[in-house]
Amino acid sequence: MALSQILFLVGINDLIAQVPEQSIAQNLEQSVQYLKQQHPEAHIILQSILPHGAERATWEGRDLLLQLPNDRIQAVNTAIAKMAAEEGVDYLDLYPLFADGEGALRPDLTTDGLHLNDRGYLVWRTAIALTLDERDN
Repeated sequence: MALSQILFLVGINDLIAQVPEQSIAQNLEQSVQYLKQQHPEAHIILQSILPHGAERATWEGRDLLLQLPNDRIQAVNTAIAKMAAEEGVDYLDLYPLFADGEGALRPDLTTDGLHLNDRGYLVWRTAIALTLDERDN
């Protein structure tokens, strides 16, 4: 069993700021390599970027969200999953747990189409707990 757990979920703010996907993936890869070097016994879990609420979003930056299709988030998640496999760290795909049938953030899990509500955090916490439990058994 690992001495520590490092859970990583990054990228949505970069995507909203229109940082290129390749830069996001490279920065994350460098971060993972650094963490592996500095904490060789740690269990590292990369988490997928969550969807956003699309047209249903009420977040103050809604216009920015509408410029970011959820399929672009899924493309970055694919790159993150590939990189996790290459780096030998775990990948937790949260996207399907939070997406509705159209790929947008489920309205019952968010306060504004971007940020999670209590129920959303419960789903996230449960997914993490199950992943850690799976790894320990």
